[in-house]
Amino acid sequence: MTRFVSTLGFSANRVTRPIIARGTTAGDTVVLLIPDQSEPTAEERTADAVRNVEDTLGGIVRDLDLVTKKVPIDDFPTVTDQVSKILIEGDPPVVCLGAGATDITFPAFVAASAHREHVQDLMMFSDIKRGGVSPSIPDLTARIPGRTMDVFRALTERMDGPPTTVSELANEADRSVSTASRHVDALVDEGLVQKHRNEQSKTVSLTPTGRLFARNLVDE
Repeated sequence: MTRFVSTLGFSANRVTRPIIARGTTAGDTVVLLIPDQSEPTAEERTADAVRNVEDTLGGIVRDLDLVTKKVPIDDFPTVTDQVSKILIEGDPPVVCLGAGATDITFPAFVAASAHREHVQDLMMFSDIKRGGVSPSIPDLTARIPGRTMDVFRALTERMDGPPTTVSELANEADRSVSTASRHVDALVDEGLVQKHRNEQSKTVSLTPTGRLFARNLVDE
């Protein structure tokens, strides 16, 4: 059974399409995160969207448990904390974003990123493709092990060039090849570096996450 956690606004399609794209079966749970607001018109439109979600998904699979949770929209840290609690209170969820106000969608993204190891998958509604997609999200919780910093800096200097070899990194970082190789492995484990292999050589380069971290070092 899968637990889906999705933000919800006034459009049911932005919720149902990512869930359908991911795949749902009997016994699954869908938790809809709704901004807690007292404006009557907004409440009516949200209630309609909830019914539409229930009708659409119920027409595809039976025995689907639909739960709504109102999230107080006070300030960004509070909303993020509230969503965080919901994400970790049960089985690892599939988090669906792209529906609802940014007041809750953005905090939900931050919470999902912080709980990357607990989140089963991340889905979103694509305005371009008009459907559900599973994006590759950089790991913002990664870290650069202190002992690897010289090798990471050497790789950062080659960020806009072709992949480089461990021997080249070792030379630039003034480390032995064996030490540079261990440091590269540690950076690979953190998701900051990726290895490449072809018939001629083995090379390494920064991952999208690594490139984000590398830019923090530019002015240091």
